[in-house]
Amino acid sequence: MRQQHVAYHEAGHAVVAHALGLRVEWIERNEGGSGECRIPVPGPVVDEAAVYAAGAMAVWLKFNIQAHPSPNDLQGVRRVSPEHQVKAIDRAEQILRDRWADVEALAIRLLNDPDGFVPIPFAPDYKSVAH
Repeated sequence: MRQQHVAYHEAGHAVVAHALGLRVEWIERNEGGSGECRIPVPGPVVDEAAVYAAGAMAVWLKFNIQAHPSPNDLQGVRRVSPEHQVKAIDRAEQILRDRWADVEALAIRLLNDPDGFVPIPFAPDYKSVAH
């Protein structure tokens, strides 16, 4: 079950980042129960906060459990004021709900990859499967 949580967590980060116009280089899940979503160029700090919030939000939406955000994710969300934190979390949730089919597809790709690695999850001409 832990690998599924990681896959949806990282897919959530990636889908929200992509929806906000950020380039996602790769996502991975490690056998030790961790993962990473590589976004090389940061965006506006409020957008970044939404991306950080998206991981735990995706796990909550899929499994209906409150996932504990990683310390890195918490730090990313806390870079903005409390008012902007609420906006970032709401924005992440709305994007995830609107593009849930993309989250599912990407999480499944990550789970099915024998190395737990998906390079360039969104090609330049990628169109959301939800739209």
